[in-house]
Amino acid sequence: MHVLGGGALGALVAARAVAAGAKCTLLLRPSQLQSSLTLRISRDFEPGTAPTEHTIACEPSGADGPEITTLVVATKAYSAVGAIEAIEPRLTADATVVLLCNGSLSVVDRLERAAATLLLGTTTHGAWLERAPRAWPLPNLHVHHAGNGQTWVGPAPALQPREESVQSALAAARRISPALGADAEDRELTTRRAWQKLAANCVLNPLTALWNVQNGIVLSRDEGKATSEAVCAEVAALAAKLTPECAPDADALLEFTTNVATATAQNWSSMHQDLHHGRRTEIDALSGWVAERAAALGTPCDANAALAARVRAAEQSR
Repeated sequence: MHVLGGGALGALVAARAVAAGAKCTLLLRPSQLQSSLTLRISRDFEPGTAPTEHTIACEPSGADGPEITTLVVATKAYSAVGAIEAIEPRLTADATVVLLCNGSLSVVDRLERAAATLLLGTTTHGAWLERAPRAWPLPNLHVHHAGNGQTWVGPAPALQPREESVQSALAAARRISPALGADAEDRELTTRRAWQKLAANCVLNPLTALWNVQNGIVLSRDEGKATSEAVCAEVAALAAKLTPECAPDADALLEFTTNVATATAQNWSSMHQDLHHGRRTEIDALSGWVAERAAALGTPCDANAALAARVRAAEQSR
């Protein structure tokens, strides 16, 4: 298994895979490349537990290098398509690609071709890096596992026509799920979970970034509750248009969002970290994508459009 993305999620996935006994390699940019890296994982949701350390082999993320049979993409959504295309020469003919990133539905929406098998992973684990990597090579990456959640993997939603067998994709999901600490699910459940995760991201990520708070604060505020209800209603309406056979309703999305906010109450969202460290956010793959797709289909999406505009304005004002 190769994991693309040296952020908090990619590091956590790699560490969990090694702990599960899988052979795992972390793919890094040439400027970051080193032969191996120590991942230090603190379980913040279990105070007093000593951090664990895992040594991970590293390879360059470009077109040159050993062949890849299983690729887990844990990059930012806006980098995912380009990252897959850049590494495509190394993918075997029967390779499996797992999209495990916020805004993964927007990535599926843009993929015209990928590996032989395209899977989508959804996770509710919360994690953040103690410090953003700046001076490589680094002795270690310290990941705070702030919220202990669950992970699911299954065939990617049918937003784009694809030729792979759904059954073979499900078999691939079952094969790699132990290394991801995930449950393998069919396409219908995977699609429902993708919409649920998108709704939670569209609520929690923008508001934590704009308000400079942790996840658990958002729904304790009246504005956060009202925004959550509006966002979930809009995401549910879009899901009913794009995947009517397995679209969760607004109540299911709101319940999932509430559960994630509670389970990851102490987590600083990735969008909060990006905005406050001067990095590009994933707003265009979250609220922005929902608003854009809804507008194209004639579905109202004022709440998501407003959040996207506010985050973009905050990015420009830094």
